[in-house]
Parts: sequence; C-alpha cells; structure tokens
Amino acid sequence: MADRVELRPVPPEAAIAYFRRKGLKPSFDWRDVWQQEHARVFTVAKGMQLDVLQAIRDQVDRAIADGITFDEFRKTLTPQLQEQGWWGRQPMTDPETGIEREVQLGSPRRLQIIFDTNLRTAYSAEKWDTAQRLKERRPYLRYVAVMDSRTRAEHAAWHGTILPVDDPWWDTHFPPNGWNCRCTMMQLADRDLERNGWEVDDKPPPVEYRDWVNKRTGQVERVPQGIDPGFGYNPGAAALDARDATRALSEPSAADVERILTAAPLSALNAQLRRAEIETAHAALRQLVASDEFAAFLAKPSVGLGFPVMRLSEEVRAAIAADDPIVALSPWTAAKQAREQPDLKPADYRQLPELGAAPTLVIKADDRTVVMIRDGDRWYQAAVRRTVSGAATFVRSFRRTSAADVERQLRERGVEVILDRR
Repeated sequence: MADRVELRPVPPEAAIAYFRRKGLKPSFDWRDVWQQEHARVFTVAKGMQLDVLQAIRDQVDRAIADGITFDEFRKTLTPQLQEQGWWGRQPMTDPETGIEREVQLGSPRRLQIIFDTNLRTAYSAEKWDTAQRLKERRPYLRYVAVMDSRTRAEHAAWHGTILPVDDPWWDTHFPPNGWNCRCTMMQLADRDLERNGWEVDDKPPPVEYRDWVNKRTGQVERVPQGIDPGFGYNPGAAALDARDATRALSEPSAADVERILTAAPLSALNAQLRRAEIETAHAALRQLVASDEFAAFLAKPSVGLGFPVMRLSEEVRAAIAADDPIVALSPWTAAKQAREQPDLKPADYRQLPELGAAPTLVIKADDRTVVMIRDGDRWYQAAVRRTVSGAATFVRSFRRTSAADVERQLRERGVEVILDRR
C-alpha cells in the first residue's frame, strides 16, 4: 500500500520577507506614517513603546508565516498587551502637540484592524512580486471585488477590470484600497481570457480625485475617489522599491570596500585589530563605538568612511568563509539604519562589539551571512555578511529583537545553528 501523502500549505515567502524587512517605528497617529513608508517600517497608532510594538509585530509575523487565525492572534496578544499596560482608554500625550488627551489603546476592534491591514498588505506584496516574475507568461491583472452588500460602490464598479500588469492604474488601485477592503486581483494569461470570454480593457476606469487634508501635517493630499486616505499606493511596488534601495545601500561594490578599508579610522586600527589578542581587540572596538566620532558618523554617515564594530570568532568567521574577522559598519548601512530603525541610539550600537565577543546565539542564514543574537538587558541581533570576494565583512542590519522573535527564527526551515549559549 502506498505511503500516505501529507499536503501542507506553503508559507507565503514573499509576504514573509516583505514583513520582516520592516523596522519598528513608534507613532502616535495613523497619519504619522504615510503610504509607501509602510513598506519600510512597522507601526501601530498610539504604539509609542518599543516593547509593545515588538509584541504586536511578533504575533503579526506568526499570522503571516504560520497561518494562525485572528482568534489565536487575539487570545495570545491580549494578555501580553494588558500586562504591558497598553489596553483600553488611557490618557496619552501627543508628542506633536504636547497635548494630553484620552485615547484608545488596545481593544478587540483595534487588534482586528491591525491583523487585517498587515496581513492584506503583506499578501498584496506577495501577489505583486509574483505578478512581476510571471508577467511575460501571464501579462494581465483582473480586479476582483467581493460582490455583496458590504462592498464599496467604487470597488464594485472596478470588479472585472482587466489591464496589463504594468498599467499605471495599478500604482494607485492595487488592493487593498481601504480599511477592511476585501478586494484582490488575479493574474491572467491569454488562454485564461479565451476560456472565460474576457477582454483586456482599452483603458483603465476613469480616476477622479478629491482633496483631503492631513491634519497632522497640514498638507493637502490628492486621494482617488473610492480609496481611503493612506491606501492610494501599491504595497508590492513600494516593497520592491524598498528592497532595491536596501540592497543598494547594504552591498558595497569592490571600489567601495577598498575606500572603506583604507579610510580612517579603519586604516589606523585594522592591522592592530587583526594582530591583537581577542580581548584586546574587543576592548579597542568598545572604545571606538563609544567615541564621539562614531556617534557623529551615525548621525551623518560619510561616504567612504566605515567603522569596525566587531571581531568574529574563528568558528563564526569560518562558517561564512570570511577572510577578515573584522566586521565594519558601512555608510550605506548606517544610512539605511537611520531610516528603518530610527529608534536606535548610539547606546544601542555600542552593543555591536559585545555581539561579536559573546553572542548568545549565532544562526547561519546563507553561505555569506550569519545572524548574531545576544541576550543582555535587551535582546539585539545583527546580520553580518561577507562580500562576494570575501575581502571584507559588513553589518547588513541591526535591530532589537525579543525572545519570541528568536524562537520564531529558530523554527524556520533550514536553520543552521553555529553557536548556542542559551
């Protein structure tokens, strides 16, 4: 008798990657983070505490990666947020105005909006990524609305619209197009059109705009009719733009590497850091990242100037075949960090030498990258990546993390643990 085949759902890898590229950004009002910026940062209105944001982010990540239901999301997160004091109506000071007023923090309805919006935009990014990869074979997109009494009139009117993948109409109308919008799209080949008797529209539906005042900034936004303010963008296209910008900033060219390796302060320290005893090297690195020069570099990264921030153990260096044990923070990554992790201060970056000296956990992400994780007063992690040639090794990303996020990373398929001191 043949063995029973067990079918399991395939994790939405592009949606997971889209969500995990985001940094944390505290915000008081939903209008403080606008449209395409959501492709780079995770935020929750009134989420001014990083531990609160991280707790919510962890559960949204589970929902996308593991497919947990909203009921499980709510049951897991509610007691955590209540314990952290982020629940119900409470007084809070708006940092923009300095005025204290009573606001709504956690509630079942707010959790539903957070769950729905983040999952739909992540899945939208997945669909756009797929659309771009398959557009030569499946060159059309069809707008699909849920045709019931809850559907917005404009969305119902767009139902069945078929346009080429790269038509500019999708720049503003790729779903979701509002709070609790259930619209989606389907990708089509010519044979799909023939089978269903559909035709590609000669032109997109007419777009009418209305003026909407963002009372946080005073700016007048031109919002397409039928689209809620803040949703008039393509989440997937914004995600690809953010990803390309991140890659450009975090992958120095060979010429960039040479400039960094020969620039002060690296040139003065490189030789002695490589010759030094490990403890001596770590002491020098700790002194360097505590300096005013390093703080100034974080505030305004200088092209051609990089800072050594950690020294890898032989075990970790060998895991990614890095010729050089010294890890530098490049100006490109420092600039990216300033945008995507604006909450991190110089005091946080002073943890980088400790990540190299005494990591709690080291995970191999791919042949060139390891994730260094340390549990101290706070959890931190840094992705460290060598260049293709192996001539240099750089910090690719750095952020705060949590025990729950670390456990989630360990559950991922194909994880190789290089070191574990837990």
